Amino acid sequence: MSESKDLIMSIIDGDIQDIKVEKEDINDRKLTIKEIYEIENEHWFYKYRNAMLKRILKMHIKGENLKIANIGVFTGTLAKYIENFGEITHIDSNISHIKFVQSEHNLNVEYGELPWMIPLEDHSMDYIIMLNYLEYLDNDFWSLDNINKKLKKSGKLILSTLANKNLYGLNDEVYGVKRRYTKTDLTKMLKENGFNTDYFTYYESFSSLKQSLKLLKDKLFEEEEIYLNKVPVNNDEIYTLSKIDLDTIKDKPLLHGNQMFFVCSKMSESEQEDFLEKDNNSFLKKLINFKK
Repeated sequence: MSESKDLIMSIIDGDIQDIKVEKEDINDRKLTIKEIYEIENEHWFYKYRNAMLKRILKMHIKGENLKIANIGVFTGTLAKYIENFGEITHIDSNISHIKFVQSEHNLNVEYGELPWMIPLEDHSMDYIIMLNYLEYLDNDFWSLDNINKKLKKSGKLILSTLANKNLYGLNDEVYGVKRRYTKTDLTKMLKENGFNTDYFTYYESFSSLKQSLKLLKDKLFEEEEIYLNKVPVNNDEIYTLSKIDLDTIKDKPLLHGNQMFFVCSKMSESEQEDFLEKDNNSFLKKLINFKK
């Protein structure tokens, strides 16, 4: 136990080789999708994220002859993995991401832009997967509404996104993140759009300790840094520590972390009506009453 404590303290206090940037330079210092792909198998954050999401996806995607939409391809590493689960429709709104994934992984990716322009028939999908995509959308609420329409009655939404609103900072801004969520707020928005939460876990838990403390310190002193642009000097130690998450998640959900993972099923019509009736603050209920 003392060795783990010493390791955590060394990570917090260590020289991590972060990159300081001025506000006017942030667009120039942002890594391209190709540059991220090149460090993805080495940098503890990307390596951990891919391993964790592969493990949870394998735990929760069940069935044969599945029709699955994967919205948001990023570097294509997880998109390629998702190909194992059924007939996949990959969708993205970023042309550079689409071209990179088609070239690097030979995956067919269709252009689509949430909330309304996605190339899917209503009630056609067994699963819709969005891994760290919701936080980039201008309109997350209506995107979830339209996604619900594309799922079959027994369909499920699999969603991962960023947690801890207080940690929103320059690193998020540089990479186009619009917001972070709390579990309470996102669960409510999912319900308002007709989803029950079947499974929930945090991830990036203990491995986020150093990052969280440094981000809060930066905010306190009005100084922010980019954390994901270079492999840190103690990268291997951080990744070794992160393996506790990977071992734990097989047996039970994680109780805290900087990211969240949801598996959601569609509500029945009666469940949606009951929810809207009971929830006086529901945005949908206000909209319905306004239209009346």
